[in-house]
Amino acid sequence: MHTSYFLDFLERYSRRLLWGVIGGAFLVSLFYSFYYRIEPMVDAEAYNVIAQNIISGNGYRMDTNDIPLNADRSMIKSGPGYEFLLVGFFYVFGHRYEPVWIFQALFHALSALLVFLISRRLFKDMWHPAMGLTGAALIAFSPDLILASSMLLVENFALFLMLLFVWWFFRYDDMPSASGAGLAGVLFGAVYLTRSPLGILLLPASALFWVRKRFVHAIVFLFCCAILMAPWAVRNYRVFHKFVPTNLAVGDAFLNGNNPNATGEIDDSRYEYTTPLRFAERFSANKTEIDMALGFIKADPLRFLKITFYRVSIYFSIARPTGWWPYLEGMRFQQLAVVVSSAVYAFVLFLLGGAGVLGAITRTTGQTRQRVLFFTVMLILMPVSFMFLIVETRYRYSAYPFMALFAGYAFTLLMRERNFFDRALLISFSLFSLNTLFDVARNFQRILDRL
Repeated sequence: MHTSYFLDFLERYSRRLLWGVIGGAFLVSLFYSFYYRIEPMVDAEAYNVIAQNIISGNGYRMDTNDIPLNADRSMIKSGPGYEFLLVGFFYVFGHRYEPVWIFQALFHALSALLVFLISRRLFKDMWHPAMGLTGAALIAFSPDLILASSMLLVENFALFLMLLFVWWFFRYDDMPSASGAGLAGVLFGAVYLTRSPLGILLLPASALFWVRKRFVHAIVFLFCCAILMAPWAVRNYRVFHKFVPTNLAVGDAFLNGNNPNATGEIDDSRYEYTTPLRFAERFSANKTEIDMALGFIKADPLRFLKITFYRVSIYFSIARPTGWWPYLEGMRFQQLAVVVSSAVYAFVLFLLGGAGVLGAITRTTGQTRQRVLFFTVMLILMPVSFMFLIVETRYRYSAYPFMALFAGYAFTLLMRERNFFDRALLISFSLFSLNTLFDVARNFQRILDRL
């Protein structure tokens, strides 16, 4: 099919195709969840236990009642947004995972829809349905995100909330109002309570308020955000007698990624430093962990820079596909299918996403270019929020929608111009390929062990 005909086809049937993508996302996620019926493990089990404890009246905790509440390890987990979402499901439906899977499939499908809607606002007059459909499809049929939606993990819900906030914030920027700013503040608060590293999005939001000189709206934004977060902050003050807006996970993650044995990713070397603080009072332990990590950085800044460079490399490496083997134990072919599909997906997403960023920055003008630059900053902030802590494959999920949006732009441009040797595409291919080769050469045995 001639590329112009292909783009015409996408434009003519864009509404039907969009509903097909959304419906497909929902059904594929639902099928995966009900087919494998993955039992909660590790972080998923922690969220599950915390939710059950709240339901049973034991409070927000993951350890037994003999551990003081201010020493409970629940505060080093992401939360509390997702845990309270589970409380709602368990309270209404009982301790059953099926309703959670259904709603997470819905969140996954709605995330694809939001990518389409954001694409239309991002590229404005130069927008083509192919941009939105490509971006939506890359989220809808992402092997990594489908897998995440089938488990009791925070990423699925956090991604949906983040996209809802970004879409609404773009809408507010087009039609500014105090009520719009207030709702944006509520959505941001929900994002921050669910996945605290995403609180870094406050930086571009604040910058936009400043550039647009909407200072009253900024106050409304912060006030509404504070209202939503206040009950949890009050609860934490009663437990720790200190101001804790979300959780106390930063110290644990900071020390895990910055110690004399650190590699930049999660491994067993961290236990030497974190185990002695396992059941310590969490606020004090958090401060101790931060001090220990800062002590390491001050003592050996060059090693810290090297580890940080490694973290960046791991984050953008195509050789780091998603793997979650316990539920696929003994199913070698299916394990291989998960690895290959995840790696191919990462290659396509990063290749087109990188080319889209470069192409959009150099080719757009006026207000569209301002939005592209604003959006590029948000994309860059996704890895920055983890770069000084620790990195694993699922920590890059928050960058996927941003990459998918730019990938949609690059794909549409590629179809229009049919230039497979476009400079932006070649630069993107070179950068991600060289980085992946570097990561494989440096961690060949580690990567093999995880396959």
